[in-house]
Amino acid sequence: MVSVERSVIVRTSFPAAVAALAESPGELFRIDSLGASVAGLEVSHPVTCVLGWPRLIPDLSLWTMTVQVAPTGNGDGWFPRLDAMFEVRPVDAGIELTLEGSYTLPAGLVGWMADRILLHRVAEASVERYLHQARRRIEDRLRNAQALTGVPV
Repeated sequence: MVSVERSVIVRTSFPAAVAALAESPGELFRIDSLGASVAGLEVSHPVTCVLGWPRLIPDLSLWTMTVQVAPTGNGDGWFPRLDAMFEVRPVDAGIELTLEGSYTLPAGLVGWMADRILLHRVAEASVERYLHQARRRIEDRLRNAQALTGVPV
């Protein structure tokens, strides 16, 4: 198993973020392809995205949700399944959105070498792209809530 983790900051309060996440979190985190641009090469593959139930842990000021992203279609043997967790927690600048997960290397020793040469960079860049996409969707939802209520979030 190989681990990958990325975080971004969203400038909002934790209660506003939790309210935005409570309304249809699947719309924020569901994807149908995963990919990245690495060394000028665009790598993308169709995926199935399975989201777990969101969980709010008030005592820890933590919101979590599991996600499993699995390749579909041709060539899926080179695209491993990602088992991950989204986490949202308050920080000084707003909230921190983290995606932390792991994947199993494909194709034994050849897969290990491919991961060392290129695939891990593709995995990290893909997770980062996925995380930024989720951040943009959350920010859009927060802006829409502010437009409807007139209350800054």
